[in-house]
Amino acid sequence: MAYHLVCVHPFHGYDKGQIVTDPAEVDALMAERDHHFVRIDAPEPAAPAQSPAKAPAEPSA
Repeated sequence: MAYHLVCVHPFHGYDKGQIVTDPAEVDALMAERDHHFVRIDAPEPAAPAQSPAKAPAEPSA
């Protein structure tokens, strides 16, 4: 499961409450400064859009 980070207090250009979503940035921050951030679950990717189902044809009378 992927996750994002939320800054818990101002730190090196990050504001309190700022959410970090870039995976490379998340990995770098967690490697050295995990006490400045908390993890939250990243949203699941949206399912691909599907075309609407066609209505059944009207029976001939």
